[in-house]
Order: sequence, then structure tokens, then C-alpha cells
Amino acid sequence: MTATVFISYAHADQGIVSPYARTLAGAHFAVFYDVDSIDAGENWRTSVDAALTKTAKDGYFVQFLSTAALASVWTDYELQTFRQMQRDSARCIFIEIEPIDELVLSHLQGLQRLVFYGRRIATNEQKLLEAVAVD
Repeated sequence: MTATVFISYAHADQGIVSPYARTLAGAHFAVFYDVDSIDAGENWRTSVDAALTKTAKDGYFVQFLSTAALASVWTDYELQTFRQMQRDSARCIFIEIEPIDELVLSHLQGLQRLVFYGRRIATNEQKLLEAVAVD
């Protein structure tokens, strides 16, 4: 069975996030990435909720953190919805793509995060694949 990876991010960060979505798809994950996974005319919330339900069973919720993402009601909705549904076998992976004020991340204190800013994309891709247990 192929694990689902739900990509949560702010649209302002799409240019940074897209290569990582492609990397995960290339590693044969079922990737939910809104620009590729929601067709024109589909109900956004219905599509997101269905993907979160699937991911919460045994997948990976990957949230790319930036100032824009922390300000987004949608990324907060995705995280809170995932956490409500999450089973033991599902995991959250948080990735900082820019320096974030630690005070803003109080709800993420104590959780290990990957730091991708200031590093080569190939290094970051490898770290991401290691986080989802792909060698």
C-alpha cells in the first residue's frame, strides 16, 4: 500500500514547495498537493478533508512553515483537522523554509522540525525522504 503525503503550505510559497512535492511523487508516494490534486470546479474543502482523512490513517502530513503559512487560516485548518483525525501510524513533519520567530511557534514547541532555508535543494530532498523513511 502506498502511503499518502499531504502537503500543507501557503500559496505564497508555492515556488519553494513544488520541487519537494515532485520529489515525493517520484518516490512513489500518493501526494496530495492542491495544485495537482484538486481539479477545476471541485469543492476545495471536500477534497482537502478527504485527503486529510486518508493521510490521518497511516500517511504523512508535511507542513512547510513560513511567515505566510503561519498567518494562513487554511494551513491552520489543515493542521487542526489532521490532528483531530490522526492515528498512531500517521506522522506530522514540519519544515521551516524561512527563519520563523520562535514565539509564533508556541503550538509547535517540543516538536522536531526540519530546517530547509539556507541549504541546497538536493540536501533538503534527501532529508525529506529520510523523514518519510525512504532510502
